Amino acid sequence: MPPLALVTYPSAILTTPTQKVSLVTPDIQQLVENMVATMRAQNGVGLAAPQIGQSLRIAVLEHVPGPKEDPSTAVPLQILINPKIISKTGGTEVEEEGCLSIPGIEVPVARARKIKVKALNERGEAIQFRASGFHARIIQHELDHLDGRLIIDYVSNRDALLATYQADQGHAE
Repeated sequence: MPPLALVTYPSAILTTPTQKVSLVTPDIQQLVENMVATMRAQNGVGLAAPQIGQSLRIAVLEHVPGPKEDPSTAVPLQILINPKIISKTGGTEVEEEGCLSIPGIEVPVARARKIKVKALNERGEAIQFRASGFHARIIQHELDHLDGRLIIDYVSNRDALLATYQADQGHAE
């Protein structure tokens, strides 16, 4: 199936909290498949439904490390419907993050090192698991999207950063 078009900043859907999925239907499962195809086509490690124009609490993630990357950063394909972080432990760690919806921008973001998550999988079954390191970072980034929060919300020089971004993208302020 063809990948979907990505929504980019300043689209309002990216800064609006999403709706819970009431039932995992065949339409939702198709949307999830399309999201996975889109994430892979964009070489992303995660994708949230608002990034393809859907205001739903759905995120997909996967990381296949390249030959020069640490193999321990691998994250098998994971589908999260109505995800919620139920605990954060291990302190925080600051790393540079980029976002498919704000191309060309990378900013330092502090995230919890370890999290515990509950969600539904693509079959509508309840799952609960722990994630740490890069896996935990991807989940926290995607859940921010579901809450209408972006990486630029973590920086103090947001206006200057956005002015540069919009000039690079050809948008007028």
